[in-house]
Amino acid sequence: MFNLKIFFFIICVIIEMTSINNELFVGIYDEAKELVKDKEINETNIIQITTCIMELVEEYPNITGEQKKKIVIMLISKLVDNSPLNDSKKNIVKTATNLILPAAIDAIVSASKSKFILNIRKKKHGCCSIV
Repeated sequence: MFNLKIFFFIICVIIEMTSINNELFVGIYDEAKELVKDKEINETNIIQITTCIMELVEEYPNITGEQKKKIVIMLISKLVDNSPLNDSKKNIVKTATNLILPAAIDAIVSASKSKFILNIRKKKHGCCSIV
């Protein structure tokens, strides 16, 4: 038989967890907003800004890696929404955020953990070497 007290307890726990996560997100958002206050977020610097925000989110050890990734993407999206960009630019940046950032974040994390191996070979072309 279903226990009503347990059901209400579970609902209360879910509500409490949601509010904690919301408070945490708002706190991180305020830090991120301060971090990028002098920069215009656009399609050319979104990876650079993402890297800065990743470093900010990394300071929270109780959040899993996948949660951090989602938080970073949500933060970028909210920063874009609240930016002075026109709607057309916002759509371009948000599209880039949704399409490019998940893979870019994975690549940045892999590179930071030295799991990303680049085979750099010098090729000689005439008198110039290309790295």
